[in-house]
Amino acid sequence: MQKYFDTLKETFLYYAIVLVLACIAFAYIEGKSLFDALWWFSATASTTGYGDIYPVTAAGRIVTIFIMHIIPLFIVPLITAHIAIRLIVTGK
Repeated sequence: MQKYFDTLKETFLYYAIVLVLACIAFAYIEGKSLFDALWWFSATASTTGYGDIYPVTAAGRIVTIFIMHIIPLFIVPLITAHIAIRLIVTGK
């Protein structure tokens, strides 16, 4: 699995893919605008969770659960690891 996340650029690409797909799914399922879906994604992915936009359908909740697990458990650690590796390897 490591070869799929070799560079920081690839990790951000996967983050962007998750962002776009989740926003489209949430907007479609919940009947919201893409801008509202982007706001929902930002609040959910950053674990802020303002509560002003939240899923009311079962499918919307499944998408939210996916985001609540993928971002803090996979994407953020990968980004942090890439930065740490560069600091350790280059010594700067």
